[in-house]
Amino acid sequence: MSSSSPAPPPPSVSPKENPSSASDLFRKYVLPVAGILIAVLVIWRIRIDSGLPGPGAIPERGAMMAAPRSILTDQHRHMVKLEAYLGRTKLLIVFFDGTKPAHTDPIVARLLKDHAALLGQGVQPIAISAASPFAITKSEEISGKRFPFPVLMDVDPNGHTTYPAHRAWGLADNRSEELKTGVFVVDRAGLVPARGLLPRPVVDPEATIDAILRGNWPDAAEGAAGPGESK
Repeated sequence: MSSSSPAPPPPSVSPKENPSSASDLFRKYVLPVAGILIAVLVIWRIRIDSGLPGPGAIPERGAMMAAPRSILTDQHRHMVKLEAYLGRTKLLIVFFDGTKPAHTDPIVARLLKDHAALLGQGVQPIAISAASPFAITKSEEISGKRFPFPVLMDVDPNGHTTYPAHRAWGLADNRSEELKTGVFVVDRAGLVPARGLLPRPVVDPEATIDAILRGNWPDAAEGAAGPGESK
């Protein structure tokens, strides 16, 4: 009997025929993961630069926070501490466009018109912009009316930062330095409706003022005029 011949060795597989090569794994797994991480970082950076809170920082509706403190110069060049009003009266704080005469702003004009009535409801109006005291005085000369409430210039007296009040109230873009307008209500306890880590402006300033004059304090759950705290 003849002995059987040995079995031939298995065929070798060249690297080109290997479907699990390092380059394939890199393209299949590493690149997609890297793309996701980059997208997440970009979104996070945009939120940080624009002053928007992240999803995890947004509390439930109706949340309140302590009103930011500021020391600013008024139209008479006197230093005014916002905290001096806190705990004594309610505040209606209006950030307006300081590039235009103050009396031409519709909400500032409304404060001027209804100033006595607002005080009668226990509400102190305060206006804030980047306009200088000289510009506010010029506005008074043009309109023939003096502002009976503080009109503050948003400049840090210590020069540490630009537009400190706008930044504290979430109305300054961190990238472009663009300033936004907004109206806020602060209750007698010194609390303001919050959105994330920043104060939340009212939705409809005119409707809010109308409600205050009727004796209704804005509803913090809505951020606009509502049947909330009364005088």
